[in-house]
Amino acid sequence: MVPSYTRVPNHIPENSEDPVQDEALQYSNHVETMLLNLFTCLTYNPETNKCSAKDMPGASTALIEFFNKYSVPTESASQTKHRDWCKVVSRLNNPKIRYVKRCRTMLYGGLENILYVIYELFPLNHVMRNTIVDTIHISRNPKNTNIERMKKLQEVFLNALNYCLAGHHQISIRASLLLFNLENNQKNDVFGNITLVFERNNKKESIKLITFPTQSRFMLLSEFRDYSEDLKNEIKGLNEKYSSTNKYTGNIISNYLNNTLESHKKKTLEQNLSILNNALKNENIQNRLFLYGYIDDIDCKTAIINYFCITNRDRVRNSQLLCIIKNIIGNTLIHNLGDRMKLLPQIIYFTEHKEHFSNLEYDLENMPITEIDAGVLKGLIDTILYTNCSKEAFIEHFSYFLKKSIHYKKELKIFGGLESFNAIFTKVGQKYGFSVLKKVMQRMKEECAEPNVMPTLNNIWFSWLCCACTNAEYNPMIVNLIYTHLDPIHISCWYIAQNSIIIKSMSKQVLSVLEKEKESLCIENNPVSKQKYENLTSIFKPRLDTEMGGLRLSELPSRKRNIHGNPV
Repeated sequence: MVPSYTRVPNHIPENSEDPVQDEALQYSNHVETMLLNLFTCLTYNPETNKCSAKDMPGASTALIEFFNKYSVPTESASQTKHRDWCKVVSRLNNPKIRYVKRCRTMLYGGLENILYVIYELFPLNHVMRNTIVDTIHISRNPKNTNIERMKKLQEVFLNALNYCLAGHHQISIRASLLLFNLENNQKNDVFGNITLVFERNNKKESIKLITFPTQSRFMLLSEFRDYSEDLKNEIKGLNEKYSSTNKYTGNIISNYLNNTLESHKKKTLEQNLSILNNALKNENIQNRLFLYGYIDDIDCKTAIINYFCITNRDRVRNSQLLCIIKNIIGNTLIHNLGDRMKLLPQIIYFTEHKEHFSNLEYDLENMPITEIDAGVLKGLIDTILYTNCSKEAFIEHFSYFLKKSIHYKKELKIFGGLESFNAIFTKVGQKYGFSVLKKVMQRMKEECAEPNVMPTLNNIWFSWLCCACTNAEYNPMIVNLIYTHLDPIHISCWYIAQNSIIIKSMSKQVLSVLEKEKESLCIENNPVSKQKYENLTSIFKPRLDTEMGGLRLSELPSRKRNIHGNPV
């Protein structure tokens, strides 16, 4: 019995000096929407099938009048109702209530902020108001750990719901995942999700509240959405009616009904992704994509975005494709780190996001360093290989990815590690052959020609050379390829110092490989070639001397190789 809608308009009083001119900005899918859903559940009486705030002790006149006017819970599509609700919860007379924008009425997310809103909606419930204020004050005590503070806020929120708001239900918290958001190193508010269980007459139903700074959501969990047997039988009957028709519209209806029934069968994530990936390979999939059922799982959304952003990059300007991707992103809370790491990389690295996704509510230009790492490269390469791109297409994608990494100044973090080395030299090499690795190195050299980028590029190649040499079964061709492009003079001193412990631990093995490959790496009568070899080995020799007490390079153990260059 929760209203179904997507947006709630901001309430702008008539005397406001800052009216919203753009109609699109008058709507938001934020805290106001979530609170309307929540209060509709709290005020709903299953016996009368109506909502009323009269049984809520101390409720404000505005709250009571609102549910007197909108007592039937199905009256939710009205724009007037949304506007009236915003008049109830916006511009409340409490300086501690935060709003997203100055002179606007969009409520800020967070559990504390929601508690302050509840505080103002019940001006005559002094016990609840005092409890909320005291609990928030106590929770902010520096002696409290984050877990203790979170527990206190959850407890007062649950008590407020049970003892003051939920006259017709008993509510409990089934699960929660809350985190603290810090602003200027100060504790700001608590964000995340809470799953509430409503119980009445031995019947349980669950909802989930999700709140982030500028975006919140109310979700009905599976208990609400399960089809009744009567409804399933009705859908089956309609499906049989249209399944035998030869008309185009009839086939569309039949396909949709069939997939609707299939979507409610219990399947694993792997089964759903397999079905979706097979469907994506069909031509003109964008015309039939949504016949495959409701797209809600984050992994399914990621699969669709991967497909459209990678295999259709040249056609992404197509308004239909772009509209699908925008809609998929638009109803996903990307404030969640895990969801963000799955969805955003493809958009950032394979499309001109500034042009196509200008309204994306996330600062892509200043993403935290923790969110861009080698895992992004590995995931993108896995997707490219899965979609069977040509060699030329892979090089194009790789080049674009490299440009974006340089732009974000994250190239060393993304490329300079074992995970990236394995993704490129193992997976890509196995898929496309050694020739594509040469093109990768050449393209990196071309894209990183600027003097300020050159040290970072050589840091990456140095890291890759170490990975190649310490591989259990190293490939001399790969060692030779990386060595050819590497210039030891441009390896940053700070990088060597920062990784001194790691370099020391692999010195023996790297020098052993370099010594065995010296004939192919170093031209004996070429002073430049000899100097390059000495410059590189000198990075490892001081560390080896301290470890082995001055053991000469020629005394280092070595492995024999067969005629093909493979170790034996």
